[in-house]
Amino acid sequence: MHQWYFSNDGQQVGPLDHAAAVRQVQQMPQGHCWRQGFAEWLPVAHVAELSASTVGSSRH
Repeated sequence: MHQWYFSNDGQQVGPLDHAAAVRQVQQMPQGHCWRQGFAEWLPVAHVAELSASTVGSSRH
């Protein structure tokens, strides 16, 4: 399971587990995120695995 990090308006949050990361995106859909395996920080809107619809389908 990945640990997620978020950056929004100069504030960094993390590490968060997947469920907490999805909640973070729901509360703050702007900003960027990073996890191990990413080459760089990505806009959260471009990361499909953090959409609310994937939470129920990924049980680790």
